[in-house]
Amino acid sequence: MKKFKLTTLWTGALFSAVIMLALSCSKENPENPVLNESVLTSESWKVDEAIGVYGGTSLKYKRGADDNNWNRDADYFVFNKDNTGYVNDGNNARHEILRWDLKKTENKILIEMMIYQNVGGVGYTDLVTWDNIIYRNGKLQYSEYYTDSYTSSNFHAQVVRSPK
Repeated sequence: MKKFKLTTLWTGALFSAVIMLALSCSKENPENPVLNESVLTSESWKVDEAIGVYGGTSLKYKRGADDNNWNRDADYFVFNKDNTGYVNDGNNARHEILRWDLKKTENKILIEMMIYQNVGGVGYTDLVTWDNIIYRNGKLQYSEYYTDSYTSSNFHAQVVRSPK
């Protein structure tokens, strides 16, 4: 009888510890808040670091570094509350975000954007995806990918952005 009660006690204590751990992990941490629409729309987002490939060419950028082969100093995104916005690219050209959606699943956070660019009087629209987004210490970390409809080149990068 005592053995049964001791085992039950240990099982109950272990179960309680697991539940408390799970609850403490799910609480919002002020340094690492949950990514939501208000976080995205409260700031414009500049590039701190990016490494990627565009059409077979390797690209590297780190803010303030001397060995960049891809200038993103002027690049930033603005997300409006009405799910529109714009991108100021590295060449100071503005591209409209026609629509953006923040999607959350059990395993990842995703933003899909329809971005319009005008090249030589011809308009192009690209579906740009930010995938596997992590919001930590006020920064966005994610994978970005799209196919440039003007050049038909594929783009993929790992990017870190912070408020501008």
